[in-house]
Amino acid sequence: MNQPTVIIVGAGIAGLCTAIGLTKQGISVKLLERSPELVGLGAGLVLGGNAWKALDRLGLAEILLPIVHPIPQMSILNHRGVMLGSTDTERLGETLSSPSHSIHRKEMVETLKGILPEGVLEEGVNIQGIQETEGKIIVRAEDGRDFSGDLLIGADGIHSVVRQHLFGAVSMRYGGYTCWRGVVPFPRARLEKLGMTETWGPSKRFGIVPLSRDRVYWFAVVSGPARDPNMRDWSMDDLQREYAEFHPDVVQVLAASKDASLLHHDLYDFEPLSSYSKGNILLIGDAAHAMTPNMGQGAGMSIEDAATWVSLMSEELPMSERLRAFDHYRVKRCREIVKTSWMIGRMAHIRSVPLQSLRNVVFRLTPPQINNRQMAKLYDVQLP
Repeated sequence: MNQPTVIIVGAGIAGLCTAIGLTKQGISVKLLERSPELVGLGAGLVLGGNAWKALDRLGLAEILLPIVHPIPQMSILNHRGVMLGSTDTERLGETLSSPSHSIHRKEMVETLKGILPEGVLEEGVNIQGIQETEGKIIVRAEDGRDFSGDLLIGADGIHSVVRQHLFGAVSMRYGGYTCWRGVVPFPRARLEKLGMTETWGPSKRFGIVPLSRDRVYWFAVVSGPARDPNMRDWSMDDLQREYAEFHPDVVQVLAASKDASLLHHDLYDFEPLSSYSKGNILLIGDAAHAMTPNMGQGAGMSIEDAATWVSLMSEELPMSERLRAFDHYRVKRCREIVKTSWMIGRMAHIRSVPLQSLRNVVFRLTPPQINNRQMAKLYDVQLP
């Protein structure tokens, strides 16, 4: 069976992993990125056991190993630093042969870009239109260039142009909270003590994720209205005041951070789609199933998508059957994770003080083996 030519729109994690996997099979791929020069934006990423399994399937785990940091444990604390619950991700990694890691997004993107074959990536391509004609898909760029292929993959994020072409506009759901992120140098001894933690306080949270080379990725999530002009202009001084009553780990990480590296975004998702394809066009990553980051699974789901599609492309199947199989593997799983992530965000940002106290008591009384069992279910992804 002749392999199709593939156009991928969007060179984020999903697009890069898919392009690399397909080119390894000898498939002709053109990866289109709107940025004039692809650089890794964002701060840190969590690569849970499921993401690592998918990366291993793609042949990328060993390549990324020098720039990741192991995550042996994930813990939730209250704002005073008291443990509410934890998951032994090191033991889960041994059980499932799939460890958990953290990575700087910029370093991951640069590494993946560096192993793409010459001529695959086209940067500075703004999509003007998509046309389906005579069994081909034509992607038209604003600069007048046309790109033709047999299959189009939309990996262009939550505001996907490809999804808009397929299904029209989707209604974005604001999570009710806004987020600041940064990466800061932090001593190795402190890193080993911290592990990965998320601290839940009154209507706000703070996450600390160790990275390689004595750094931490941190995120601060505060309840508030969407597109709030006041919060949009917050500086590190504002964040330090907001979290002044949190435990010392949070205070010290913020004290070491600088305004120049501060990133800020409101957090959104959209109602899950019932299918990720139509005709010979497929959606992957945030274009298909954007989710609030409360489970640290945005990158993981994108990598799972890539590994699933690359595996299906290695099978001797008609394209229509490959697309149906992709929905079979991905739609239900991603819908559940979108829903669970949304519910966790609601739980973390409960405004009622009595309900916050009740939530914390329930967390502390939950046996660790239940947390481990739930995480094992998430990490034990089934790939074709």
